[in-house]
Amino acid sequence: MGADGDEIDEVGGDEVGGDQVDDPDGWLRPKELETAPPPLGYQPRVTVFRPKGSTPLEAGEPEDEDTIPDAALWVMKYRRHLRLGLHGREDERLRAVIGEGDTTAYVIDDGPRHYMVARLVGEDSEGLVYCLVGRIDLAAFELYANLDAPAEDVFADARDLAVCSVFDAPEDVSNVLLIATYRHVDEVPPDYLPPNPFLEFT
Repeated sequence: MGADGDEIDEVGGDEVGGDQVDDPDGWLRPKELETAPPPLGYQPRVTVFRPKGSTPLEAGEPEDEDTIPDAALWVMKYRRHLRLGLHGREDERLRAVIGEGDTTAYVIDDGPRHYMVARLVGEDSEGLVYCLVGRIDLAAFELYANLDAPAEDVFADARDLAVCSVFDAPEDVSNVLLIATYRHVDEVPPDYLPPNPFLEFT
């Protein structure tokens, strides 16, 4: 019973406040979060959910597909415009690598005329991997895939640029977090761009 006499909702199973949560795959479960004490008289009405297993970003990949590291693949899936879980697209699927060494960039499809491109930027002491990701069009992809332009320049043609961190824990929950967005490549910190080496963040 709350301070104002209202009955406080009890959370159990997949129900929040008496409403059934749409959870067809059964991967959403309530988990209490450690936060600062709320203001006096405040009664939270929303339960924060944490996935029981890895996010759906790993779904739909062939078991023998190891062209792209998980962190880069998940970031591109997270940021692409194409809706997650869209089936029947096997003939349109693209997984590609552009460049090598510190110029390496990874590419996946994002609809019939666009592609997502990403590179591994660095890792911090907590084990989070940081990736730079953007969206390029068909002409730009063909330019770099055919080696008609240096691979290190691929982000110069990218839009929707962002840096994301990826927490990859095989025995726990893996997820992607948006860190920063950039309107143009000139706004991206130079150290995040190829051909700079993989960084160790403190």
